[in-house]
Amino acid sequence: MSRRHRAIRLRTFLVASVISLLLVSVGYALFSQNLSLHGKGTAVVTQQTGLHAAWSRSMWQSGSNWSYNMNGTVTNAGATTTSGWEIVVQLPATITGVSCWSADCSLNGSTLTISNLSYNGTLAPNASTNFGVSFTSSSDSIVFTNYTISTGEGSESDYTVISGLTATMSLKNQWQSGSNYVKQYNVTVQNSSGTKVKAWRIEITNWDSTTHSVAGIWNAGYVSEPSRLLLTSQGGLNSGASASFGTQLSVTSSSWSPSYVVKGRL
Repeated sequence: MSRRHRAIRLRTFLVASVISLLLVSVGYALFSQNLSLHGKGTAVVTQQTGLHAAWSRSMWQSGSNWSYNMNGTVTNAGATTTSGWEIVVQLPATITGVSCWSADCSLNGSTLTISNLSYNGTLAPNASTNFGVSFTSSSDSIVFTNYTISTGEGSESDYTVISGLTATMSLKNQWQSGSNYVKQYNVTVQNSSGTKVKAWRIEITNWDSTTHSVAGIWNAGYVSEPSRLLLTSQGGLNSGASASFGTQLSVTSSSWSPSYVVKGRL
């Protein structure tokens, strides 16, 4: 072997040795895993209105614990626009320090509930949104395989009057349009109940869908029933927080004003 070849081999050995020492001294492992590529975390137990969720996982070790980032995507594969989404994940009791980005989340025992925020709950057909969950665990094998996904709207009986959950509808402007009058309202929902509500809605009871209609709405959704108009949330509302939105209602009389009640879902 020539002197030049011996020098190259010596440099290669020294570089490899330094890298090995650095890895040992750092004392953690960092890797990313797309769970869908490995057949994990993509089996949806329950689906509603075509909602799907997919996950990828990043994790690293620090001491005896593991830190996780679960990056999720919700896609509306259905034919109608959804006004919200909610994912309920069953996890082992070993996790701590749960936090979310681009989503709201809460941990109750081993049940992790992840729901949309006000700006990413409405998904048109084929639309999707990204979010993430981070936590710490002593386990190095947590995957999101046991979960359900739904629109998060709940059933009729889930919505009740909650003490401290209030709403105000302030008339901002009105004008005549044809034979109807368009009334623009600024609406604020305030949660002073001491408990987070998963969703809220304002029920306008003096409504007639044959002559009344919603001319416009922003930062909220709505459902027009024959004798009731539901102005619906696009996300949960923490205790002490408020949500504001606007709507334009087309009605038959300039003296019409809404009779309403606000209800929440815990």
